[in-house]
Amino acid sequence: RDAIDVAVEKKGSPKYSLIFLPNGDFVQLEEDIPLSKAPKNIISMVKAKYPTYSIAPEIERLKLADKSIQFLVDITDEKGSKEVIFSVDGTLVCEH
Repeated sequence: RDAIDVAVEKKGSPKYSLIFLPNGDFVQLEEDIPLSKAPKNIISMVKAKYPTYSIAPEIERLKLADKSIQFLVDITDEKGSKEVIFSVDGTLVCEH
């Protein structure tokens, strides 16, 4: 699906990406979060559901257009990599 990704960076501040559809509709705000500051329940769920995978050093906090929050985690193992998205309560939303 086509999208417009606007990166916002300022030294000493979190890195953000604003995602829009080509027609200008806002999709989500993405904020990079160091793994050390990621919600513990999200990390626990990733480790439980994907025990053979390694977690990237950062995850993304997604603030969707409806104001809901999700977390995107990049994981890898010897077979390849996946992106998994969890809701705030740790429920798996999707993987790809």
